[in-house]
Amino acid sequence: MTTTLLNSTLWLLAVLLAFATMAAARGRSPRDAATRAIAIATWWPVLTLVGLMTAAGVGSRLFLGYVSPGAYAEEVVGARAFLAERRLYQGDDRADLRRWLDAEPMPADPFAIPGITACQADAMASRPQFYTGQGHPPVLLLASAPIVAVFGGRGVFVLMSLAAIAALVAAIRALARWAGIDPPSQQTWLLAAAVFGWQPVIAGLRQGDAAVLAGALVVLAWQLRANTTAGGLAAGIAGAIAPPALAASAALVRLRSTAAVVAAGVLAAAGLATVAAGGLLVVADYARLVVAAARAYADAPLNYAIAGRLLANASTLVPIAVLGLLLGGITAWRARSGDAAFAAWLALAMLASPIVWSQHLLLTLVPVAVLFSRVFDARSSWPLVAWTLLTMVLSLPDPAMAHLRDAIALVSPRAADVPLVSVGLVAMWSWLVVTS
Repeated sequence: MTTTLLNSTLWLLAVLLAFATMAAARGRSPRDAATRAIAIATWWPVLTLVGLMTAAGVGSRLFLGYVSPGAYAEEVVGARAFLAERRLYQGDDRADLRRWLDAEPMPADPFAIPGITACQADAMASRPQFYTGQGHPPVLLLASAPIVAVFGGRGVFVLMSLAAIAALVAAIRALARWAGIDPPSQQTWLLAAAVFGWQPVIAGLRQGDAAVLAGALVVLAWQLRANTTAGGLAAGIAGAIAPPALAASAALVRLRSTAAVVAAGVLAAAGLATVAAGGLLVVADYARLVVAAARAYADAPLNYAIAGRLLANASTLVPIAVLGLLLGGITAWRARSGDAAFAAWLALAMLASPIVWSQHLLLTLVPVAVLFSRVFDARSSWPLVAWTLLTMVLSLPDPAMAHLRDAIALVSPRAADVPLVSVGLVAMWSWLVVTS
């Protein structure tokens, strides 16, 4: 629970929820509620405290990610296998990971790290024993090969983290411009603290997951879509390294932006390079691994994927394909304006993803921003209350979500089987398409 109590973004949302609820009860506008909450949050003593909490959260996750490999271990294992045997997916991943960690042992003893429980330290020390692949795209694995060859396995984590942080800074600047915030203002620092302190960001940084870089690039693609080259490059690269981010390219197509042509070119080039380096079978191997991973993790409490659960329980892919086409058709029909269309396609991508861990929720940053811009100018403050509660659901750390699931199970065991985040994703998509 420590990570929950020290999460700066959750505290900011709690303050906003309090002001929004009071404003709704008194008939005041959401603009008034948000303005009051921001005034308190940008008071220098409060802003300094929030900044320190955010820095501590990001710093501690980066340290843990460097010591104990997270999701990026899959890139390292795949890259090492490709360099040694020209293969990516058909090997003994646990043995490969053990060989890497033997060659590059942990730089710190997990049991000696302050704040780490014995259970957590044991899990870190036993990483190869419980390692399983999760279907990372071959483009990402192959791109990691030269980094591993030159800088070693943890070089992937360092360079991925630097790229993700740089992209996040650029995305925050783009969000500030979109919101009409002056770059050097206290509100800009507040926005930066809120984004960097957000659970999907710090979880992704701890894991060394490409989802952080992809999420930031999606924000840039959204804001730069009028710029054919920049917007298309951002969308194409995001889709190549994180398949759910393909929704950004789909949104560009829906908006008839010429940036979609550039995005398609980037994706095509990435696909051709992958096949040229890994062979045609790598595509089939990747598809099999994604399906296997989706079924293996379908019932995991902290996997928020709806499509993955359907995939595990459905006898055929036909019902899933029909449902996907239906939701895609509704999204294309209802979400026609620029921001709404972009946000709705990203929300739909979360519903269609076979696996959704907390770091993947960073791809909902655009929908969160678009919905906030709507409720900010509403007549009643109740929509702001609803937005804040929805965003809090997407912002809870995994331990807090596990405790919440246990509490729900006491009331209704059946309801606890459906992750609250999954319900939130459905609510987000529905909100976007219904109000478009």
